Amino acid sequence: MKQLVLAALLAAAVSPSALAQEFRPNPQQKSLVDTLRAAGNFSTFLSLMEAAGFRDLGLTSAGAPSKPASAGPGAGPRTFLAPNDAAFAKLPKGTVEALKKDPARLRSFLLAHVIPSKVMVNDMFEPVVNSKKEFKNAQGWVLGFSCNGRHVGMHNPTINGKARVGNFQDVLIAEGAVHEIDTVLITDGTSR
Repeated sequence: MKQLVLAALLAAAVSPSALAQEFRPNPQQKSLVDTLRAAGNFSTFLSLMEAAGFRDLGLTSAGAPSKPASAGPGAGPRTFLAPNDAAFAKLPKGTVEALKKDPARLRSFLLAHVIPSKVMVNDMFEPVVNSKKEFKNAQGWVLGFSCNGRHVGMHNPTINGKARVGNFQDVLIAEGAVHEIDTVLITDGTSR
């Protein structure tokens, strides 16, 4: 039901001629919120999404279509870099509460964790030593992904030299994909 409401909101945000190319969330997959809840170690991130009024980060806010920088409705699936609870524990005391009290900063913070396209871990690097690739987040900041792609097994790319993609990665959701990260991306484009 939630996906149908979301699809209707997205459809209302674009012209009829654009509907043929409109991104529609995959109803066969769980939503971002449901996926993170089920995983169990994203409660702080979910509480920030709730405080901001986001039902599905980067897609709708307080029941209305949102237009993150470079990622308007209909642009396609998105990638969510979800800091786990341990990532938030590294922040200075009071940071989360301060974000909740500043709606503009909170929105910026949340959108910093969205890439306006579907990016799987294998898209984040080339299979060569010291591979580096860049993607822009929904705020327009460049996120640099690096990984030594010349080993067997799971890859855990580093973002901006600090945040690392965790083992909860390449999880398909209705809105695209989500990856756990072990460090939050602060609104100045850095990681902490």
